[in-house]
Amino acid sequence: MFKRMMTTIGFGLTLAAANLAAAQTHCVDFDDRPVNTFPCCGVTFNSRGVDMTTGQFQWSGGGWTAGGAASIVNSAVVPGGSPPHELNCNNVNVRFDMADFSARLGGRPVGRLEVQYADLGGNVNIRVNGVFNNVNNLTDIPNGSLMAGVRYFRSPNTILLVADPDPIGDFAIGGQEFFIDDVCATALRYPLGDMNCDGEVNNFDIDPFVLALTNSAAYAAAYPDCDPLNGDVNGDGVLNNFDIDPFVDLITGG
Repeated sequence: MFKRMMTTIGFGLTLAAANLAAAQTHCVDFDDRPVNTFPCCGVTFNSRGVDMTTGQFQWSGGGWTAGGAASIVNSAVVPGGSPPHELNCNNVNVRFDMADFSARLGGRPVGRLEVQYADLGGNVNIRVNGVFNNVNNLTDIPNGSLMAGVRYFRSPNTILLVADPDPIGDFAIGGQEFFIDDVCATALRYPLGDMNCDGEVNNFDIDPFVLALTNSAAYAAAYPDCDPLNGDVNGDGVLNNFDIDPFVDLITGG
């Protein structure tokens, strides 16, 4: 009944992903460092106050190599990336120090991590909170997959990780010809779907969700400490009618 009722809500109202700017966010864009190469393994480098460390890469067949390197390059391979620099992961994994992100977020844990990327070929490794995936393509991991308390979403050239309910405390990624840029962490405030910001996801979030969907100004006035993107349950970066069914499933445990 509730799902049918909500689908009658007028469509077309969306909240731009720029609403994330209202939340506390810190980005690594590699533009503060000169062009350089960091070989595997155990080599640590830094951008925007966040340490990154090179590590072994696993081939698609299961074998490991320590012969790769990560390079800060002057290129524009990543769609939507911020020039001039990007990070090229060539047969190497790069682990991001999430404690450094937290320090930049005022000591708060990371609730969202967004990564812009370009995959030019070969397999990809990704590790989230200790859960390791070795895939031919990031599309092989189903959208909405849960990795140790973190939801994984992917849209073209963007990875989005969302705390559900656990913060993002471990993240590493790499590929064979894999470029990344603009790795942006947002402080954890409230769980995904917690639209009234009481720390829980339940029926009391239904009315605030509808309000955020239909009247963003009224929602901001009623819940000034809440991020409306708590309702971006499908992880596409906007709050709109496509979040209705995933939100209902979240509330009902469907």
